[in-house]
Parts: sequence; structure tokens; C-alpha cells
Amino acid sequence: MASSSHPTFPSRPYASNLGKLPDRSLGATFGASTTQQQRENARLEREREKLERERQEREEQNQLTEEQREEIKEAVRLSPSGAMDPINQHKEHVRNEI
Repeated sequence: MASSSHPTFPSRPYASNLGKLPDRSLGATFGASTTQQQRENARLEREREKLERERQEREEQNQLTEEQREEIKEAVRLSPSGAMDPINQHKEHVRNEI
């Protein structure tokens, strides 16, 4: 039986870096920019939610008829302080009409 020798493998280029620690300065900058990006994303999300709420409020106001708007304005002018708010006055008025 012929003896066979094991082939040698070529040297790997990364073997020389095994004893060195990675450069941490890049990681620190990355972590700071990630936190800043998270803050910016959170701020943008809050702004988007605020704009969405404002849009919904405008839509709800646009759904009122002109007569309902006039009744609400009148209720605001005539209501004494501490009285029911105009929206509830309007709802009460509508209930009484039914």
C-alpha cells in the first residue's frame, strides 16, 4: 500500500488578522447615527400621526350640513358658561326632534 501524503492548503489572507481587534471607532459612530435615525423616525411618525388626526377632524367637520353648522354656531353664542358643549347640545336637539 502506497503511503499518501496530505495535500497542503494555500495560506489564507485573513490569517494575519486573527490576533488583531476590530476597529471600534466605526461601530461607535454607527451606534450614534442609528440612535439619531431612530429619533428622527419617531419624530416623523408623530408628525404623520398629528397630520392624520387633523385630516380626520376636517373630514368630520365637512360632513356637517350647513344647517347643523349654523345651529352649532348659535348654540355657542347662546350657551351660558358651564352649559353643555355645542356638540352635545346639537345631539340633544336632534334627539328631541325625533
